[in-house]
Amino acid sequence: MLRRNPMGCIVILIGGLLVAVCHVPNPLVVSNLAATVWGRDMAKHMSLVDMARFVIAFFCTGPLGRIGDKHGSKVVAAFVAVIETLPPLMLLIFGETSLGLTAWSLARVATGITGTTLTVAPALFALLHDAVASEDYDAFVGLAFAGATCMWMANLLVAAFLRKSNDSSTAVLVYVVGLSVVMLGLIAAIRVPRREAKSKCCTESGNSGQSPSDQASGQGTSDSGSQCQDGMGDCSKPSSRRSEDGRGVSKCSWLASLQFAFSSSALTKLCAIASLVSIPETVLTELMNQFSYENLDLMGTAASGKERSFVTFYNALALQVSLMLGSYVVGLLAPRLTSLRLLRWLIPASAVLQSLPAVVRLVPERWTVVLSAVAVGLSILVLPPLQALVPQLAPEGRVGEALGTVGSFKCIASLMGNSIVSIGAVVIQSTGLEKPLWIFFPLCGLISLCGLPIALRLPTPPAAEAEAGEASNPTEPASGAEGAQLWSRPCLEKHHL
Repeated sequence: MLRRNPMGCIVILIGGLLVAVCHVPNPLVVSNLAATVWGRDMAKHMSLVDMARFVIAFFCTGPLGRIGDKHGSKVVAAFVAVIETLPPLMLLIFGETSLGLTAWSLARVATGITGTTLTVAPALFALLHDAVASEDYDAFVGLAFAGATCMWMANLLVAAFLRKSNDSSTAVLVYVVGLSVVMLGLIAAIRVPRREAKSKCCTESGNSGQSPSDQASGQGTSDSGSQCQDGMGDCSKPSSRRSEDGRGVSKCSWLASLQFAFSSSALTKLCAIASLVSIPETVLTELMNQFSYENLDLMGTAASGKERSFVTFYNALALQVSLMLGSYVVGLLAPRLTSLRLLRWLIPASAVLQSLPAVVRLVPERWTVVLSAVAVGLSILVLPPLQALVPQLAPEGRVGEALGTVGSFKCIASLMGNSIVSIGAVVIQSTGLEKPLWIFFPLCGLISLCGLPIALRLPTPPAAEAEAGEASNPTEPASGAEGAQLWSRPCLEKHHL
C-alpha cells in the first residue's frame, strides 16, 4: 500500500511537520511563559485566545475547503503552512515577554483561518485524499494520525534537547521556523493527480463492463464502487455534478457551507459527532497542564519554571506515544472492520478513558499524571475513523468543502469547550473546593458518550455495503461482465496492508 502511494507518504510527512510547528513550542515555551505572566488565570486566558480562534475557524474553514476544491488542495495546504508559522515567529521576534505573549496570542487567533485543532488541518486531509488511491484512504487516515504524532514526538524531543542544552527558548523557536521552511519546500515539490484525470479514470472504470441499462441507472459493479466511492456520489453522472459544483463554488461564503452541512443527513450526523467529541478534546487539553500543576503543587511564580516545562513535556510525550501507537492500530483495523464500525466502538471507549484522569486528584503523583495523559491520548482515537468517513459520505467533487465543513463544526465545538473552561473553571474555583478541576473529566466522558446514538444512525457507505454483499455470498459466482470484474479483482482491495 505504501509503495503504490508514495505521494501519500509525503503528505503524512507534511502533516507531521505541520503538527510539530503548531504544537512543539507550546509545552517548551508558551506554557511556562503563560504560567509566569498569567499565573492562576492561565487556563482562562488560553481559553479566551482559542475561543477567538475558533470563531474565525467556524466562518473560514468551510470556504477554505471550497477554494481547495476549485483551485487545488496543494494551494490551500501551502497557505495553511504559512499561517501556522506566525505564532512561533512572533515569539522569536518579541521574545519571552508580556509583549511576546500578546503577539503570540494575536497570531494564534489568526490561525483560526486554517481550522486546525489538536490534529492535522482539514486541508491536509483533502491533500491526502487527492494523493492516495481511493481504496487506501481509510488506512492512510490512521497512518496519517500515527505519522503526524510520531513526527510531533520526534521534533519535541529534538526541541527539548535544544531547550536544555542552550537553556533558552530561542533555539527551539529557530528550529520550529526551520521546520516550516522544510514543510513549504515539500508542499512545493509534491505532485498529486489532477482531479479531472482522477474523475475521468473513475468514470471509465465505473462504466467498463456494464450494460447500457446499468450505466443509465447508475448501478455500477462493486469494483467501480470501490474505485469511485470516496463518498462523492455516482461517477456515472459527471455532467450534472459539475454544474452543481459550479453553482456551489460561486457561493463562496460561510453561509453556503453551513447550508451544505445540513443538505445531507449523513453529513449533518458527522458534523454532530465531530462536535460532541471535540468538546471533551478541547476541555481536556486546555485543562491538563493546569490540572497537573495544581495537583503537583507547581502553580505560581515560586515554582520552578524548568520543572513545570518538563512536567508538561512528559505529559505531551505520553499523549503522543499513546496516540501514535493507537492511530497505527486503527489504521490497520479500518480496512478490515470498516471505519463506521470502529467509530461506533471507539466512542464509548473514549468516554471511559476521558473520565480516568480524575484519579490524579486521589493519587497526586507524577506517574498518575503521565497515565492520565496516556488516557487522554487514547481517547482521541475516535477521530481517525470519523475523518475517514467524511469523503465516503460527501458529494462528488466537494470532498475538500465537506472536510472543511466538518472541521468548522469541530472548531465551533472547541469554542464551546473553551467557554466551558473559561467560565466553568472560575465558577468551580469560586466555590472554595480544593483543586476542583477533576470534575471536568467525567463530565467530558458523558459528552462524548452522547455521540454514540448518532453514530448508530449513520448510513453504511456504499463501498462497505458492496463488500458486505460479497462476503455474504463468497461462493456464488456473478454472471457476465460483472462476474468477470468481481472475480478478477486483486486481493489488495480487501487487504490494503
